[in-house]
Amino acid sequence: MVKQGKKTKIVLVGYRLANGGLERVLSTVSDLLHYSNCEVHVIVLENEVEYPVHGTLIKLGHYSKFQKYFKLRSYLKRNQFDYVIDFRHRINPWMELLFIHYMYAGFKFIYTIHSSKLDVYLTAKNWVAQQILNKAYKIVAVSNA
Repeated sequence: MVKQGKKTKIVLVGYRLANGGLERVLSTVSDLLHYSNCEVHVIVLENEVEYPVHGTLIKLGHYSKFQKYFKLRSYLKRNQFDYVIDFRHRINPWMELLFIHYMYAGFKFIYTIHSSKLDVYLTAKNWVAQQILNKAYKIVAVSNA
């Protein structure tokens, strides 16, 4: 993942780093990318952190919902990441439209899917799910199901 002497900059976005399997995967991916010689940043939207992380950790839980999303977008633009890997559930279709058309605009973003319950990861609105699939750089799932 190293390009011409420059480390690949990757940011992982999730809700928290505590209490579950998805959160543990986020922690593990930060390790794997770090040891693959990538520059890793991890942004969590809540302040709960129990699992270790390699790289820069940004916690946005002490801000209001509006402020945390504004700060997320500002941080992404300021750091000009090569890839954004998103570990969030995508239940609210309107929020996902905001993410794909504004928050992640101009970035190669990769969505992760950790369950066969696709309405949790692609919203229950098929037309929004189709936009997610079309706009994402890649979709990574843990299984064929």
